[in-house]
Amino acid sequence: MEAMLKNQIGSVRPTDMVKLCRQALEVTAEYHKKDIAACGVTLRGELPEGQLLHDVDADSLNRALIAVLTNAVYAVVKKYQRQEYAAEVVLKLSKISDSHIEIVVHDNGIGIEDAIVEKVFDPFFTTKTTAEASGVGLYLAKEIVQDHNGTIALRTEKDAYTDFIISL
Repeated sequence: MEAMLKNQIGSVRPTDMVKLCRQALEVTAEYHKKDIAACGVTLRGELPEGQLLHDVDADSLNRALIAVLTNAVYAVVKKYQRQEYAAEVVLKLSKISDSHIEIVVHDNGIGIEDAIVEKVFDPFFTTKTTAEASGVGLYLAKEIVQDHNGTIALRTEKDAYTDFIISL
């Protein structure tokens, strides 16, 4: 665990967040291509036109976004396996002010039970089987976001949706 947390943040510089979000969506789509195709998952971005520059370490923030997107894909696939429906994962990027952006990853999957909402960012906590996850994805995402002086929060309703809200 210590090795994973070492040097989370590298070089912070003005980064085109639109491009970064597109890349995270593309990597997620490629990595989960089989499940996305089998379940007819719509994976899309709601991104502003042009560039949206923000000071971040692109590599580490990209890892955090992919971790959150991966959890979203998992949630919609699990729900689809129970019942066919229009599964969707959406990454929305918004400029809140000159120095503040927000990234919301929304899925209409299985949601998160109230009893475990407070635990989802804990190290090694997972609701997945050992073969499916190690329980560090959301923990590392939280650490990366906090290292950017940002916050990550969630809204959820069991069997309906989950929104992860990253504010930077």
